[in-house]
Amino acid sequence: MSMSGALSALRASRAEIEATSNNVANVSTVGYKRSEVEFEALLSGTKVSGVRSSFAQGSISETGKPLDVAITGSGFFSIRSKIDAELEYYTRAGAFELDNENYLVNSGGQFVMGYASVNGAMPTPLGDLTGLQLLDSKASPNLSIDAVQISSVGKVTALYSNGTEKIVGQIALTSFRETSRLQSVGAAQYVKTDQSGPPVTGLSGTNSTGSMLAGSIEGSNVDISEELIELITAQRNYQAAAKVIETSSEIAEVVRHIKV
Repeated sequence: MSMSGALSALRASRAEIEATSNNVANVSTVGYKRSEVEFEALLSGTKVSGVRSSFAQGSISETGKPLDVAITGSGFFSIRSKIDAELEYYTRAGAFELDNENYLVNSGGQFVMGYASVNGAMPTPLGDLTGLQLLDSKASPNLSIDAVQISSVGKVTALYSNGTEKIVGQIALTSFRETSRLQSVGAAQYVKTDQSGPPVTGLSGTNSTGSMLAGSIEGSNVDISEELIELITAQRNYQAAAKVIETSSEIAEVVRHIKV
């Protein structure tokens, strides 16, 4: 192996180690998708061309929590920042809860986007994406939420303390032309890129999206045994490349002294 080839192998192995270590660290993270390093073959060796996510289905676990939602099949939940409504993220992590204003939010407090009902029914057309508020406590101070039900198509029904129930809205699902080209921003969240194509948002079962399973969450799609094998292999490749560089440096030093 040449010096330049060893250097490119060293960089490639380091990228592989970083990605695999991150996968291992997130084996228990809800909705996490494993990272895969992409390589490009060069005459002098191997070059890292990028890191992409594998969106294979993760394992689904029943939690019994009515606000937990897993997606079976394709699609993402659309979530939006409370600070900047223009920032929209996409995730498979469906561990949801209600905030202090009774909006459906994720564990980071971001709005889970969907379509609001009109007088307890879903309108046609659906209208704009919005955060789903199950109860306006200021408008109804004597009312509270007793239970929440989420259907396989994402309809959110609230049961109230006065014995009434109401469909408050429907959770949206989003798809992309090239899912693997989404950019990871951490916390099992992604943003669109030029390569992914624009988001196509609608209801469950449309635009090639799957269905929802309430009371369950999707775990990571990391196979810990495979990751550990890949990590060991990458570490060995790194050590081998480092040894070649060390040996080449020693030879170069000897040659330099001989010339002197």
